[in-house]
Amino acid sequence: MSDLTRLSTPSQRSDMPVHSAVRAVRIGISSVTAALVLLASSAQAVDTCGGQTSIGNPLPCCSNGGNCTWWAWKKARDAGWYAIPTGNAYTWDDTARQSPAYKVSATPTVGAIAVKETMTGYPLGHVGWVTGVVKSSSGAVTAVKTSQMACGGSYGVTFPDRPVGYYTSYITKVYLNGKSASLCTDGKAVAASSDQIGNLLQVMWSQRCQTTWAKITPKSTGASVTVSIRRQSDGLTLSASGTGTKSSPMVETGATIAGCANGTVSGLALPTVCK
Repeated sequence: MSDLTRLSTPSQRSDMPVHSAVRAVRIGISSVTAALVLLASSAQAVDTCGGQTSIGNPLPCCSNGGNCTWWAWKKARDAGWYAIPTGNAYTWDDTARQSPAYKVSATPTVGAIAVKETMTGYPLGHVGWVTGVVKSSSGAVTAVKTSQMACGGSYGVTFPDRPVGYYTSYITKVYLNGKSASLCTDGKAVAASSDQIGNLLQVMWSQRCQTTWAKITPKSTGASVTVSIRRQSDGLTLSASGTGTKSSPMVETGATIAGCANGTVSGLALPTVCK
């Protein structure tokens, strides 16, 4: 990304927070489209940026040691978020609206991702992590405190205060541990076992929600079943029981799909299956 920095205009503000896997470059009044294409293909995900570490971060770091999307992804993952947006900053709130794992609103709260969709001359937007909210004596929000990185300008993390109208929207996490699998309609079977009778036990996973759950489909529709999912990272186990086809509650597992399904049909255990 070093060429990207060199092509920035000298008049660019040092604190201008324009970042993503690649950002728009302007020389005079024209956009350098060819540079965007080349740099988009060369951007590489990194685990360190600006003196910070984020293992598995899928976003790049710019040559000055910053990138707003890299930093926001790190802060969200450190807070236990899964299915975090990874595209250009201005798309993050739209991506979040498509998942039951997130709520998007105009109200800033501590521990939210702040999104600024448009900035004059900088079409890829900005994201930051909300660290505080300033209120007037009447309780009205007047300013938002954030931590951020910038692809250009200062090295590493900065902590700007912004007027309340600066950001377009705020993304907060809706934790899906224990929630019904019916919220995540793209669920698919990623592992399965069955017994000699034909009762089926499956590990299910949703890419959109990055959640895992267990599902039992008994051979007899009226059979009593119990079904549970155990998250392998920490042993969190959630169960459900009833008659006929039954799904356990969901656990958040991310892209690793690390869960083990257990269950019984009419009191008889099915072979445990893990993914």
